[in-house]
Amino acid sequence: MKKKTTLQYFKLSHEFIKSDLYKSLSYSAKLILIQSMQFYYDDFPNKPFSLPYSTIKKELHLGRTTIAKAIKELINKKIWNLISEGSKNHSAEYSHNHYLLSVFRTSFMK
Repeated sequence: MKKKTTLQYFKLSHEFIKSDLYKSLSYSAKLILIQSMQFYYDDFPNKPFSLPYSTIKKELHLGRTTIAKAIKELINKKIWNLISEGSKNHSAEYSHNHYLLSVFRTSFMK
């Protein structure tokens, strides 16, 4: 029997979508960001999540090199915070930058 997954609906602020920061993201970084928000974004700041390469590869059909570059891009642009490095038996942990992604912000990085 298949495990039923409940999808979370989310909304990015218009300011963020129109920002140069979002526009500067690569296509694969945008895909991974949306994937992470759909399954791991919530209202608790700094709540860590893990998004293994195997999950991204399976869901988004991206290669390992592309995934690595996209994740590095999200971290460098401070959209994700790196909580802990991954290892052979443990996936890296990240948290979303709620300050940038908040739906309730009225102005974006003035």
